[in-house]
Amino acid sequence: MITEYEDILLGKRAAFSTLRVRKEMSEDQAADLLHYVFYDLLGWSGPMTCERISIPLLHMLKLESIAKKVAFPPELDRQKDLAYLAHVAFPKSVPSPKREWILAVYHRVLSGELEKYPKNFFLAQESDLYLAVCMQDALNHLPVSRTADLYDYFADEEKGWAFLKKACLYTPAHNFYDYPIDVLHASLEPDQRSELDYHYGRFCCAMKRQKRKRRYRACASESTAGT
Repeated sequence: MITEYEDILLGKRAAFSTLRVRKEMSEDQAADLLHYVFYDLLGWSGPMTCERISIPLLHMLKLESIAKKVAFPPELDRQKDLAYLAHVAFPKSVPSPKREWILAVYHRVLSGELEKYPKNFFLAQESDLYLAVCMQDALNHLPVSRTADLYDYFADEEKGWAFLKKACLYTPAHNFYDYPIDVLHASLEPDQRSELDYHYGRFCCAMKRQKRKRRYRACASESTAGT
């Protein structure tokens, strides 16, 4: 594989053999080749690669077909999030900046650059992490700072769901949790959580929901009786 690549750089061949790239080359082999190019040929470290990697660079180094063998997470853009290739090539020195990538996608949705989240964004194995990261960012724009006040705010279902709608998080929150206060509690860092405030607030939510159901049933019964 390295021999073929060097022949391509030297102009001895136009491209990798179709069989090797399409069928034989695994993602691990692609990562090894990327590491070889950036570290052995260019003499770059992982952080240097992360800073310098670009589409023109991949084209100049004849690495486009190799980069395509790397499976990007669904929340990443192959054209914009090239630092992921640096992580693949240098997994020990370039940690996966998952939080930054999640926020990048979230901010694109908030700004309208993306009409909706990428497919399976909140259905991945770590969907709870994705929602928590977005929620933590959204909470920075809520004029409430004390933890107890946050729990009080989200104990009000109407306020909580309205906040989540404005923050473009209503659908995943509604799919995964029963109450807005559940979303808040799951999204806070462990040292920020208050089990007392959470369970009291959730109890209040449940009681209010039961009252609404009883009123609805009573209204429905009166309507039926009047017909």
